[in-house]
Amino acid sequence: MSSISRLLYRSFSSSLPIPSQTNTATSLGSLSNDLYKEHNLKKLVEKFKKFSESDRFRTKTGIYESTVRRLASAKRFRWIEEILEDQKKYRDISKEGFAVRLISLYGKSGMFDHASKVFDEMPKHECDRTVKSFNALLGACVYSKKFDKADGYFRELPEKLSIKPDVVSYNTLIKAFCEMGSLDSAVSMVDEMEKNGVDPDLITFNTLLDVFYGNNRFVDGEKIWSRMEKKNVVPDIRSYNAKLVGLVSEKKMSEAVKLVEDLGTKELKPDIFSYNALIRGYCEDGDIEEAKRWYGQVANSGCASNKATFSMLVPFVCEKGDFDFAFLLCKKIFDVRCLVDVALLQLVVDGLVKESKIEEAKMLVELGKSNNYTRYNLKMSSVKILGTKKLRSYQMSSPLYRRLHGLFTTTSLTKIRKPVAAAATTSYLKPYPPESSVSPEDKKFKALVKKFKVSSNSERFRHRNYYAYVTTVRRLAAAKQLSYIEDILEYQKKFKDITNEPFTVRLMSLYGKSGMFEHAHNLFNEMPQLNCERTVMSFNALLAACVNSKSFEKIEEFFRELPGKLLIEPDRVSYNTVVKAFCEMNSLDAALLVIDEMKKNGVEPDLITFNTLLHAFYGNNRFSEAEKLWALMEDKNIVPNVRSYNAKLRGLVSGNRIPDVVELIEEMRRKGLKPDIYSFNTLIKGFCDNGSLEEAKRWFGEMVKNDCAPERATFKILLPFVCDKGDFDFALELCRDAINRRCLIDKAAMQLVVDGLIKDLKIEEANVLLELGKSNNYRHYKLKMPVDE
Repeated sequence: MSSISRLLYRSFSSSLPIPSQTNTATSLGSLSNDLYKEHNLKKLVEKFKKFSESDRFRTKTGIYESTVRRLASAKRFRWIEEILEDQKKYRDISKEGFAVRLISLYGKSGMFDHASKVFDEMPKHECDRTVKSFNALLGACVYSKKFDKADGYFRELPEKLSIKPDVVSYNTLIKAFCEMGSLDSAVSMVDEMEKNGVDPDLITFNTLLDVFYGNNRFVDGEKIWSRMEKKNVVPDIRSYNAKLVGLVSEKKMSEAVKLVEDLGTKELKPDIFSYNALIRGYCEDGDIEEAKRWYGQVANSGCASNKATFSMLVPFVCEKGDFDFAFLLCKKIFDVRCLVDVALLQLVVDGLVKESKIEEAKMLVELGKSNNYTRYNLKMSSVKILGTKKLRSYQMSSPLYRRLHGLFTTTSLTKIRKPVAAAATTSYLKPYPPESSVSPEDKKFKALVKKFKVSSNSERFRHRNYYAYVTTVRRLAAAKQLSYIEDILEYQKKFKDITNEPFTVRLMSLYGKSGMFEHAHNLFNEMPQLNCERTVMSFNALLAACVNSKSFEKIEEFFRELPGKLLIEPDRVSYNTVVKAFCEMNSLDAALLVIDEMKKNGVEPDLITFNTLLHAFYGNNRFSEAEKLWALMEDKNIVPNVRSYNAKLRGLVSGNRIPDVVELIEEMRRKGLKPDIYSFNTLIKGFCDNGSLEEAKRWFGEMVKNDCAPERATFKILLPFVCDKGDFDFALELCRDAINRRCLIDKAAMQLVVDGLIKDLKIEEANVLLELGKSNNYRHYKLKMPVDE
């Protein structure tokens, strides 16, 4: 174990210099912007063909993807053929990568015969056909719904072309079988993969989990999950969402809730599909209060409600007669510019009229007309009362096919806690002051603590409300109320749960995240007296408490001494925590050498290991070394996730390689990964740093279209930039959006917008913003009209 401590003093034997990078954004960015702004599709085709004469333009897959997608949406297949056939005149057609691009674009447009023709023509163009183009052909079969052809090609072409199918080949055929509903054939392909020496990866298992859990084959889904774990494939949020869909379908709501609450222990964050699955479950159970509560969690988590959210909730709350909440949901639909069926909104209008809430009904009708993204022709007509059956039918016609994962189970409680000696720890506890001297804020916290302690007397609360523990402690820590944190966590020791290691680990983690390391350490030392076994789980929690409390110097001591003393074998989580500690200390070379130490001790690095390193190296402008890490990750068959790509995006933006950033976003989409708020924020920051207002605005629009809710960082990046560029109309729109979303933004940024509007003589707009600053119901901004104006 001493070798880990020595890593602090070691460094790379050969640290490579970062190559100089040329800014290529300007010319390609202008061409891309020109195509984006072109609304006449015929002219778009002509411009695209003209721009294709540039060698550099032809290297940008993202521009090809977006142009073909626009034409396919408009059913202009003849023009897709025109621009793609035009590419064959360039020498690039002799390169397999370029031919693969054309095959894939034809496939995604549903033009399978054209994709197959490109594949057949490759020898004529002196272009080798390897597993790469073979996989593109299989992908075109799936995209074009030619599933039977995929199986045929898989059986015939490898031998004919001397190609050995790889993991992508098998994954594509598994996807085809799943799409056909041949689930057993899909599973048999996993056996065939392993027989042929190809290991299934996360994409393999996620494809299977989606379809088994989603088709009410829960037991089979669990078998797939178990097989995934045996292969040491780490589940991601998509895996967990698949399992969540299965639990909800099985009416196992308590397990589904526990699963979501335990995601934090897996370093995963629930997304909108996780929350939608829970909301759907409670809607089907008829539990309106729980459905509303979890809808509230969507906003608290920073996720953006989408069409599926509203399509489930609105009919359900109407069925329950809660038209006030239905009205609020409809207002939210307009606030976030969500496209929903007009029948959904009309349902609420009719209900409001029936309840004699005429003003609210009129307001919805007016919003349907006056919103600036789509028109809804809502009517204040005579109300037709819809029965329960019709409402339920409408509700369930909006299917949710997303997924989530399994449970952090706790062992049965068999031991009784013994009395514990007083801890030798700095105590934050002090007698409560007299009621008369307590501030209103302190009274609020005191009431919160009292309520929490009363609630935790319930075994059900302690077992099912991990999230309540986290949010309560986080709230108290943010207000520096450490004595109250100590009060509620020490109170938990009186319950028999304290003999259960996962429960004790929870308390240690909460102390660590609050910066109260001594309390976490003391609890670890107390565990034997509490009749609670100390395993690698609690050891890892202690290491994490070091990191969260910034007590990095303790990591080396604990890692060196405790495993031998307690007969604990450090696992992957232990090493990952050490890697994180080194990265937090900015000892990146030492962090990298931990991978060698893991290998030496028979522990394989996983996605969390690499993501931690990628964020540190890309974020510290060590791009070439980060690229080596990325290559090593791929060599180990570890599939990058959104967090991995976000790290790389950050590195590209720091290097001002904006076209490569856009290309990487398109690569994510091609691989089935959905960019999140951090992806879009990074891209927007890049265009702001590059001075490109139109591209920054365009990607802000893409963010909203992709159901990502702009957050404080988004507005912090955009507002000063658009003001600097003099676009105060868009700045006002951003401020309105921020207030509608109840997003806390800097007063100075909003004042900047007010000043700019006055300068542009837009007095009415400035007054509107001043009024919004005063009248919103979550925070008052004291904005002022400039005196000199």
